[in-house]
Amino acid sequence: ASAPTTAEAAEPPKGSFGEGWVTWFRHSGGVPVVTVSYALLYFTALSPHGVVLLAFLAGQGVSPAMISLFTASGAAAGVVGVTVFEYAITCA
Repeated sequence: ASAPTTAEAAEPPKGSFGEGWVTWFRHSGGVPVVTVSYALLYFTALSPHGVVLLAFLAGQGVSPAMISLFTASGAAAGVVGVTVFEYAITCA
């Protein structure tokens, strides 16, 4: 058997976990950018933060003070983000 070429050596084995990531990364049409953008957006604006989540956390034994602290921190981070964005737009 001949030695694998450089391209063959760089490819992960068929059916491996790495093959999926290589396929995703090489996908045309900007799929990696769109999926990463959506994931980052979910971490900020689309994350679940409502009555259901608060009830779940309270049911799991998280103290009301801790829940309110993190809820207020998230709201403050949103205000800071909007303020920084507005400042960046006006300075550009």
